[in-house]
Amino acid sequence: MTLNMRFMLGLLATSLGAQTSMPVGIIRGDVVSTQAGELTIRNNQNIVLGCFYDARTYFERDRQSIVAGGLVAGDPVEVVADRTPNCYARTVQVVRTRRPQRYPAELLTPRGDMAFGGVVVRRGGRMITIKTRNGEIMLRLRPDTRYLGDGLRLDAEALLVNAHVFIRGGRNVDGDMEAYQVIWETR
Repeated sequence: MTLNMRFMLGLLATSLGAQTSMPVGIIRGDVVSTQAGELTIRNNQNIVLGCFYDARTYFERDRQSIVAGGLVAGDPVEVVADRTPNCYARTVQVVRTRRPQRYPAELLTPRGDMAFGGVVVRRGGRMITIKTRNGEIMLRLRPDTRYLGDGLRLDAEALLVNAHVFIRGGRNVDGDMEAYQVIWETR
């Protein structure tokens, strides 16, 4: 092996070590470059990942189709990739990084991190029991619980036993489950 071939193999090994093939699935990161059919991004662990693309790869920004050249270094992207046999980018979407504006009053109202669907089996006082696929669940009804029947805001009395409901809720400071919003349709 000549010295020139060893140098080229060493250079190739070094460049391959600096860039890793993207894993299969959805990958998020910032664009580093789009050159000669290869998309290179840097993920949030600061690892540079590479994946091939072609004319069938779909590129999107602001819900509009763009070409690969429309990507700019630093653009935050979400890539759907698979292996055929190497990493192949099916879709590349520029995502927004700015968070939506929240109003101060929204910070005071609970949003809930739980969702339940089921049938109301008992209702009394400030409690509701629903039967789900996993068993019965009891939830407290708050004074500010919202009730929406057939898309209209209603009073708590409009919620009947045997109604099929969707409930958004969460736990209070005592660990009890509370309903923040109860939604149902009459059939």
